[in-house]
Amino acid sequence: QIVGKSILVVEDSTFTDNRAIGTNAFGSVLFNYGNANCHISDSNFTSNSAAKGGTICNYNGNLEVLRSTFNNNYAPNGAVIFDNGGSVSLTGSSFNANNATKGGVLYNQNNGRISISGSSFSTNFAVDEGSVLHIINGNVNITTSKFKNNKADSGAIYNNGNVFLTSSEFINNTGTVEHIVKDDKEA
Repeated sequence: QIVGKSILVVEDSTFTDNRAIGTNAFGSVLFNYGNANCHISDSNFTSNSAAKGGTICNYNGNLEVLRSTFNNNYAPNGAVIFDNGGSVSLTGSSFNANNATKGGVLYNQNNGRISISGSSFSTNFAVDEGSVLHIINGNVNITTSKFKNNKADSGAIYNNGNVFLTSSEFINNTGTVEHIVKDDKEA
């Protein structure tokens, strides 16, 4: 657990088969809390699981991920990252075959700020909402990223916040309600 104004730097590391056990267990690898700063680069995360954020829980913290890979992670909410009101930056990273009920890669709530650039999302799955992203009252900017072969009831992105897409590709994503991006925000 990283708390307060602490800083954690993770470089060139591998995290495999970690488990956070319990119905309220957060982030099997990392719990970044309250203005803490975590910088991850050139690392691999495989087959990790928790109740919220299979790999990472970012709770009002600052999380930066560069050139890292996340494969086969699981959580009911946010198979890779569960974000509650924090700041998350994902750059040049790949997310493959992650599985959740909501948010096959990332579950965001409470005005979290998400920035995604130059990243790829492939064969991620969510039972209900957002095979890649599940956004509740958050702000998301996505540029030059690729979403391919992701599947959920509501499509690749479930949005009840603000999502801005620029120069990104959506290829063969499926949702039973027939949309790639589901926007539940009222006008």
